[in-house]
Amino acid sequence: MRARSSDESETGVGPRGRRCVCSPHSRIAILNLALCTAPYLGLRAYLSLGMHDAAVAVAVPAPWLLGTLFALGVLVPTVGVLWTIRWVIRDRLHFRLSGLLTAYGVLILLFASSYAIVQARGVGTSFSGMAPLWDVPATLDVHVARLHDVFFESLYLSVMTITTVGYGDLTPLTQFGKILTAAEGLAGIGFVGVALGQYFSVCLRRQRGCE
Repeated sequence: MRARSSDESETGVGPRGRRCVCSPHSRIAILNLALCTAPYLGLRAYLSLGMHDAAVAVAVPAPWLLGTLFALGVLVPTVGVLWTIRWVIRDRLHFRLSGLLTAYGVLILLFASSYAIVQARGVGTSFSGMAPLWDVPATLDVHVARLHDVFFESLYLSVMTITTVGYGDLTPLTQFGKILTAAEGLAGIGFVGVALGQYFSVCLRRQRGCE
């Protein structure tokens, strides 16, 4: 039986141009990215159930619905990110840049989804500078536009937090929101440390191998 080469395992293409099965890392990355969209799709479907043409007030989603969206869009992708980081660290001969970039992107998306869910928990706002979703009666188009604004602002807040820029135009007002932003800031700093440590570890091992 022929052993698979490193190029074949990474790109999915064999030496004769035959397409190979995607690696477990690729499948998990695709699954994580898909799951990160679950909170948006769930809230969008929740709004569409009413199909209101007239201005009406939409009730705050039930806790079980928000909890389910949080589990699908945040907790499950978190497990996938940890698996990817473990896969990167265990390979001591190759610097898996694609794996690190995928994990970093999923981190941004899952924290953005968590901020949007926190914002959708109540009538008021959970982040200063972010418009509430359910405060006044509105048509379906207005509610969908607000939902888009909330997810865009959540994505912006996630990027600013994980990169530790923090302009201060969006700040958490609830305890859970503060816990999430603090956790993302620590995750961003820790991720950089893991990436640099893995890079220099691979370089040192390759240098010792050449000697």
